[in-house]
Amino acid sequence: MDIKIVTDSTWDFDENIKKEYDIEVVPLYLTIKGKRYRDGVDIKNEDFYEIFKNSNILPQTSQPSPFDFIDVHKKLLKNFEKIISIHISSNLSGTYNSAILAKKEVDKDDRIEVIDSKNASGALGLMVYTASILRKEGKTFIEIVNYIKNIADKIYTIFFLDNLKALEMGGRIGKAKYLLGSILNFKPVLTLKNGVIEPFGSGKIMSSLYIVPTITKFLKENYNNGKIIGGVAHNIINSMNLKREDMIFEEIKKFMKIDTFLFQKFGPVITSHIGLNSIGFSFLEKE
Repeated sequence: MDIKIVTDSTWDFDENIKKEYDIEVVPLYLTIKGKRYRDGVDIKNEDFYEIFKNSNILPQTSQPSPFDFIDVHKKLLKNFEKIISIHISSNLSGTYNSAILAKKEVDKDDRIEVIDSKNASGALGLMVYTASILRKEGKTFIEIVNYIKNIADKIYTIFFLDNLKALEMGGRIGKAKYLLGSILNFKPVLTLKNGVIEPFGSGKIMSSLYIVPTITKFLKENYNNGKIIGGVAHNIINSMNLKREDMIFEEIKKFMKIDTFLFQKFGPVITSHIGLNSIGFSFLEKE
């Protein structure tokens, strides 16, 4: 059976994985100074980082429309028997709902499965990557769908921000938490679980030097000694911190049995909501 894996541009994986596994990526949109861009198509990560760094106004982001998904679904259904469409948490974006509306319009014989990942960025990427591996191994449509739905709430994500300004301005958290994170220049540390952003521990660290010890604590609370698929994502432009992801990987290797570990960059839409100089770590234990 010919199966196509579809996701959206908030998955934040690079072009090499997209091409290797023939993944269809539907872009979200950004509006910057009145000009509209397709995420990852009309504007690339490094170009966006430079624009973001020099702007005092957050870009506006928006989900693909149902018509965007209708166009994609119609095109793919001509060449594939089934589509598995995995998207950013419905608690964070309307992308999943757009995909559902498109399915209702074009899928008259139940050939499309739209999945709410309950995740975003690297964690969403791990789910899409896993689905692609299962497809390559010859798993059936139902087997892949059931597996991906089952792991949605079993992925753990922790991320560290330079500050909470972008999250607060974007309406993702309350102003009180923004003020707390701003006091004395603490670095916010947050988790994403089931589409909900929450503080980890105290919700802050004193400086970037505490990132690795905090991840170690996070692992000890959530890792059950199985083989993992994991990864680090970042949008660090501070040259002093560019090797931070390597340090995290070296520390993780001391604690975890690693099957696959991936390095990636936060894309423009995700960066719009979390700000620059952020870093995140996600992992899934294989079943």
